[in-house]
Amino acid sequence: MRALVVVAKGNENIATFFTTASSVVNTIGASSKRRDALREQQQKDIMETLEIDDLETGRGLNQETTLKHPCDTRWNSYYDTLLSINIMFHPVVKVLEWIVDDVNQDNLAFDKHKILCFAKFYPQEFNDRDLMKLEDQLGLYIVDMQSITEFSSLNGITDLAEKLVNTGRSIIYNYVYLLLTLALVLPVATASVGRAFSAMNIVKTPLRNKMGNQWLSDSLVVYIEKDVFSCISNANIMRRFHDMKPRRQQL
Repeated sequence: MRALVVVAKGNENIATFFTTASSVVNTIGASSKRRDALREQQQKDIMETLEIDDLETGRGLNQETTLKHPCDTRWNSYYDTLLSINIMFHPVVKVLEWIVDDVNQDNLAFDKHKILCFAKFYPQEFNDRDLMKLEDQLGLYIVDMQSITEFSSLNGITDLAEKLVNTGRSIIYNYVYLLLTLALVLPVATASVGRAFSAMNIVKTPLRNKMGNQWLSDSLVVYIEKDVFSCISNANIMRRFHDMKPRRQQL
């Protein structure tokens, strides 16, 4: 089953189709308010259809259904997702229209383009397809954040990341959460790079300006991680060098 999912996702059109279907399910299922709206719209449609005698009635018929979440480990879950969307197509469309109308454009303080540009600085974490998924998630994410009051009193991205984990939205908006974690470690990484450049000026002096890259790298590692290497005795260091290759004299 997993192999079938991988092959299907290898086709860009199929991958986009299932990504869109998953986004629809995640958007509506992200809050209880939207799930209630979907349930109410579904009941309303059933009542209207019954009034015009255009719906078969009987025991076990017209039961309340929910949107099914897809799972990569079960290929039939994708079928269940599409089937649930098809059965509830009209209520789903109505709720999506309500979500779009409910968005207050004046509160869109973030610039999606700038956020995507920031993500491009991490090509190993975000390839072209991941950037497309991130762009889709950002639109859903801001709508979700504006509809939930518990996210309105957060102080900084640290609280935001913690709240996303506590509410399970770090899984729903996994690419947004990944970008948040990268932003959190950025100050630490910047400080580490700054210390590395400062150390380079100490190690590579004017008298040693012809040091090769490998020698400079090895020297910097020892200098920057001096807290670790200070615990290693000189005898162990000499033994290590002696074991690397035979030498004319004993170290």
